[in-house]
Amino acid sequence: IEVIDEISRQLIFSSLDDKDAGEVLDKVDDATFGEVIEDLTNEKITDIVATMPPDEAADVVAELDDLQTEEVLEHIADEESDQIEALLKYGEDTAGGIMTSDLVQVKMSEKISGAITQIRNADPDDAYFHVFVVDDEGKLKGTVGLITLIRNNPDTMVSYVLEEGIPAVGVSADQEKIANTFRKYDLMVMPVV
Repeated sequence: IEVIDEISRQLIFSSLDDKDAGEVLDKVDDATFGEVIEDLTNEKITDIVATMPPDEAADVVAELDDLQTEEVLEHIADEESDQIEALLKYGEDTAGGIMTSDLVQVKMSEKISGAITQIRNADPDDAYFHVFVVDDEGKLKGTVGLITLIRNNPDTMVSYVLEEGIPAVGVSADQEKIANTFRKYDLMVMPVV
């Protein structure tokens, strides 16, 4: 889509459903992104943003002018709008700017059966490999992998199978620090605190 003429791009893009259009917007370079967005109505942008994960939606909304941003956020579900607005507060090259708020979080005091239920009720389009475990105040205490959840008794408390001491980064950490931490600890996911 980046190497074709504008008319062809408009035709192809208009033939995509909102979810596919969101995936394309997330992948194109900045110049193409600007050209595509310019041709879309705010209603169409809203429909596309509503299908995207919060972190990707925030990237799209961040490129809109203030009036478009306001209109798009007004017309999507409150929970999604709140997540996107929270992500927009962080610089785009920081952990806060690239993190996602789509995750499964359980309290230490829950049973494994509750964690499994939350995974089952989570967005089916997202892949969850870990459950983040917090205390009663919402402070991160560790993670539990899916295999651990499956292999243990559903009546076991999450606190008994908790993996503590997981690496985390602050919201203002830059992408280089994040990448180095992922490499150093061979991580698939990393909490941003």
